[in-house]
Amino acid sequence: MTGFVIETVLDDAAIAARCHDAFSFAVGVLGDAIRDDCMVYVPYDTGTLCRSVTRGAVLDAEGQIGCDVIWSAPYASAVYYGDSRGVRYKTEHHAHARARWFEGACGTCCDAWLEAVRGAVRMGFGS
Repeated sequence: MTGFVIETVLDDAAIAARCHDAFSFAVGVLGDAIRDDCMVYVPYDTGTLCRSVTRGAVLDAEGQIGCDVIWSAPYASAVYYGDSRGVRYKTEHHAHARARWFEGACGTCCDAWLEAVRGAVRMGFGS
């Protein structure tokens, strides 16, 4: 009878660093896609609201990687949620302008976002 032994030594720190880099890249790709795909749903009057968008990666207290996409114009929240006065959204510049623009974009782009994240993770791991 012939036998053999396979011994593997894993570098946990290197694996963790590689995972962190791949996931950080994927989070950036997702944030960019969300920002870009939401734009056709963001109400446009003077363009200030659209120009106020920022995308940033965040690392929370538990070490979880995430992404913030924020429209920071002073009135962004009121426009996003609508207000009690019945805001009307002009559609001359953005045909799909609406309240809760993330939900609008998610309804049409969510599958593409998931595929983009999958591809970014694969690319981050070099496969």
